[in-house]
Amino acid sequence: MLNYILKSWIRQKELFILLLIGVVTMSCGLSFLFNISESNKGTVVDTLQKRWKSTYDIVVRPPESLHVSDANNGLLEPNFLSNIQGGISFDQYDEIKRMNGIDVAAPIAMIGYTGLGIQINKKIENVVQEPGVYKETNIMSQDNSYQTTTYFTVGDDYFINPRLASNPLENGLYSHSTQLLVGIDPVQEAKLVGLDDTLAKFGQNRYFNLDADEAFGSNGKVTIPVLINPNPIGKMMFQNKVDKIDVSQSQIIKLQSQNQDDITAYLDQKKSEKNVYSFTASGKQLQDTIFNETENTNPFTGEKQLQTIGTFQPSSVMFYKTNPISYKEIESPFKERWKYAFQVNEQKLDDKDATRFPSNTFRMLNAIPVKERPTVRYDVLGFFDPSHLKISKDPLSELPMETYRAPSAKLVLNGKDEPVNPPVTITSSGTPVGLLTEQPTLITTLGAAKLLGGEKPISAIRIRVAGVKKISDENQKKVEDVARQIEKRTGLIADVTIGSSPQPVLIHIQKIDHDGGWIEQPWIHLGASYTIFKETSMGFSGVIATVIAVAIIYVLATNYVSLLSRKKDFAVLLSLGWKTKDLFRLVMIECGLLSAVSLFLVWGISFIWAGQGHAISILKLLIASLFVILIYYSGSLISGSLIRKITPYETIQTGEVSTMGKRFISTNGIVKMVLNQVLGKFQRNMLSILAIAFPTALVSFFLFITFRLKGVMYSTWMGEFLVMKIGTNHYIAMGIACFIAIVTTAEITWQNVVERKREFSMLMAVGWTQTSLKTLIYLEGIIIGLIGGGLGVAISILMIIFLYGNITFIDFLYVLPTIVIPLLIGFIASIIPSRILSKISPFIGLKG
Repeated sequence: MLNYILKSWIRQKELFILLLIGVVTMSCGLSFLFNISESNKGTVVDTLQKRWKSTYDIVVRPPESLHVSDANNGLLEPNFLSNIQGGISFDQYDEIKRMNGIDVAAPIAMIGYTGLGIQINKKIENVVQEPGVYKETNIMSQDNSYQTTTYFTVGDDYFINPRLASNPLENGLYSHSTQLLVGIDPVQEAKLVGLDDTLAKFGQNRYFNLDADEAFGSNGKVTIPVLINPNPIGKMMFQNKVDKIDVSQSQIIKLQSQNQDDITAYLDQKKSEKNVYSFTASGKQLQDTIFNETENTNPFTGEKQLQTIGTFQPSSVMFYKTNPISYKEIESPFKERWKYAFQVNEQKLDDKDATRFPSNTFRMLNAIPVKERPTVRYDVLGFFDPSHLKISKDPLSELPMETYRAPSAKLVLNGKDEPVNPPVTITSSGTPVGLLTEQPTLITTLGAAKLLGGEKPISAIRIRVAGVKKISDENQKKVEDVARQIEKRTGLIADVTIGSSPQPVLIHIQKIDHDGGWIEQPWIHLGASYTIFKETSMGFSGVIATVIAVAIIYVLATNYVSLLSRKKDFAVLLSLGWKTKDLFRLVMIECGLLSAVSLFLVWGISFIWAGQGHAISILKLLIASLFVILIYYSGSLISGSLIRKITPYETIQTGEVSTMGKRFISTNGIVKMVLNQVLGKFQRNMLSILAIAFPTALVSFFLFITFRLKGVMYSTWMGEFLVMKIGTNHYIAMGIACFIAIVTTAEITWQNVVERKREFSMLMAVGWTQTSLKTLIYLEGIIIGLIGGGLGVAISILMIIFLYGNITFIDFLYVLPTIVIPLLIGFIASIIPSRILSKISPFIGLKG
């Protein structure tokens, strides 16, 4: 039997070549896909679960905090927690802590903006002696946007009114910066981000008392324990300067009858005559002064020689509450790069507020009434470094949802919508009215928050669900169930943040007097990476399933063609005394040989893959081997059932020009002739149609997923990395499936041509040229491809409707062009069979 099989392969060289090509393609394809699926899984897991891992799975916020989110697009503002001013009670917090399935519930309370002050030891006696009008300017900011201006007079001849009579320099210099104060639960914060492990190593730094809250006070005077983040202070600069204003004696007389506001407005327009005094302190000097007062050393470096400029003042007043910025969604000018765009408008502050801050700002001050402002004394426990927190620090994938993240943005387009190259980095202004939301500088306890913020001081609660370590369907459902329970039992908003990713958003800066251009800012896209994880995993699993399905069809076609090509041989063997079971055993041996070759290739490629340093799964290798065996022997079983229909009578059957028994349409043209042939041999041609339909359906569906994910995958900074890594494997797999479809269609077409040799000979005898006959075969391949392509597109549309509910006309336009692929498959598959025509002589058709 083995000898017969080998000689049979040698006699039918073209069919044997197609057989080998199919075996090699299928074996290499399955080995590649099963091995790459492990790498594919690693890429997705590493990128989405590790690089985009948030410290919390759910964020709970009050219903009145809708301003920090864009519910329609699933977006959250960067550093959105700093924009929520309370709203959650301690009872609601306790209710959440009692719920099952919660590992960490870390509350955070945005208490408001208080001050950090330094009394500067600079001798300034007798600095101003010459009579006249003077302007003192204090600048305290990262970009000169935080300043105060004071006018005063020296000398009786320059007296304007009593409020301008005193010289502020007589009380010395005082630097003052406004910093965000937040309250946390020390135990939960340590569990969530490891705040207790970020304390400076030198000096006497300590964490909060975990047994009792150390905040106390009443009647508007409160003492609170604080940890200080010195980084924002180190980025600041303090400058004091005194200028003499050019004002004549006659102008002084006119000003004496005006009110304070009119006098200030008039003096603002006057030029400086000369600078009489100036003092500048760097961020390091400000830091060192605070370090020296509390630690007598730099707590991070151990440095003893500090550049101090004065005395730290450990008390201040609560001036402002947090206030959100107002975003208006607009059309993005470059949707391919930035899918989402918003606009913020510059506003004019009230005059009394503009004395401390720029007159034009992006958010209004939420000032606490003067009589209600509490006095806060700081009990400084130490200093902490946010860079040591257990949060993502990768600049490409850092989620802008962490409380301690320093805000940033990039100016990418100027006011004329022209690219800014290179983009200009924008940082926070160090004020409560700036464009970028501030990070907290002072950390205290929830007890302090209650004393300063009332009964509902908690702004948000960050939840980590127990047992959730990675992105998966099961974990996603678990987190969503917990979020629904929180909303049901507390009435609060619970956003699922697991599987979120950074989303670049374009912000148009509309200033009062001109166009400020466009900045790019990383926002939070809720569930974006989970969508990518789900759909890319589903897509790759679909690719493997499709390749296996096409491989099964290929083996069925191979066995079927092999049976048809040797039908007379088998009939002769039966007439010589062979039994049907002997023929069946012959087919099984042939399948065993082919599966052995295929297994050898699968294992060989896997070991080569492992030798290059890639991880391989033995379990998946065994599964791939099992699939190879099942694919080949499932095909042999069907062929075995057809062997029973062969009779010895077929050895004496001869003379038929065509074996097709029925014409479906009248044959009065080449196209109808081809249609009759396709429909007449529809059962065998159906194998080709299915082999083409499956990869076509997957190509169409994968293109839809790609374009559907464009708003998520391509618009996220790490999304392009995923497309590059995973998309290539998808396309390789689809190429393998399409190639197997070509081989399958070629084998079927080859058999059709062989069976029609007498028919083609007759057509040549009556005048048909080889070119005309080749066109006939090409058309047959194209029509089979067209039917298969139509079926594939229909399947992909049904998949899209099943998974996503509907398909738009635009989506349909993305799917429809894939019909070109099966047309090419059908055409290419008919090229090799068409070469048989060169061996056909018109003489055969004239024989009786």
